[in-house]
Amino acid sequence: MKHHPHAVDAGLVINPDGNSGELVKGKRLDFTVETVQKAYATYTLTVTNKGGHSSEPRPDNAIDELAQALLRVAAYRFPYETNATTRLYFRDIAAREHGQTRADLRRLAASPTVDEAAAARLAKDVAMNALLHTTCVATMLRAGVQENALSSRAVATVQCRLMPDTPAAAVQATLERVVADPKVAVAPLGDYPRAGESPPDPRLLAQVGRVVDSMWPGVPVVPFMFAGASDSLYTRNAGIPSYGIGGGWNDIDDIRMHGRNERMSQQGFYQEVEFTYRLMKELTGGRPIDR
Repeated sequence: MKHHPHAVDAGLVINPDGNSGELVKGKRLDFTVETVQKAYATYTLTVTNKGGHSSEPRPDNAIDELAQALLRVAAYRFPYETNATTRLYFRDIAAREHGQTRADLRRLAASPTVDEAAAARLAKDVAMNALLHTTCVATMLRAGVQENALSSRAVATVQCRLMPDTPAAAVQATLERVVADPKVAVAPLGDYPRAGESPPDPRLLAQVGRVVDSMWPGVPVVPFMFAGASDSLYTRNAGIPSYGIGGGWNDIDDIRMHGRNERMSQQGFYQEVEFTYRLMKELTGGRPIDR
């Protein structure tokens, strides 16, 4: 994409990385088309000192100081925000909800100005929380060399998922402010690209809808912001409208991506192959595709 852009002469990118279908207790809820994604950025929080022996505890214990910093990060909430895609998503899924949840979704869908009370109620759901703001969470810890020695170095890895318009430098500054301890060094692990939104194209959504209906009748197709990351980031940055559309299904209460127990059923695999074949036929106007 960077060195040979002439080799990619495309008006549209379909990225099948990931599953588009959402399940709850075996029921198919909807089929999402990713039009934008959160960026990711990883930081280390590091405390160093001279250490010592466990028989003589010190007030400047590296592990204790790092633990206090992580508790402050865990307690902090980044501001709620929405974008064109999430507002459409909230509007569309409101139809399947009831009561307060339906009302809250409609409030967030109605305006770019966020209703804080509605967002806070919806954010109690883990999956919904990920769509409402930037998040940071500790994922790895390293400290100590043996059980009777005070650690001279303690390091935590904190991964953040950034709303599309949020710079990584701004998140680092926020982490430093939240940690509020000069003994805890906050540093990025690399440079992290981000990309804007691909317009939720009604024609494309209709084409996907026809394919979805041919395999899973009655399942609605909705635009979606992916809270993870995919290669759509790079094609969007190259100026090509890019959409994440995969024929697999995820149980939203049992997400196992990147874990050692990640899995896909045999039936799900073949369904995804068939979906991709049908989608390519639909997008090419029904012209035959060599299998």
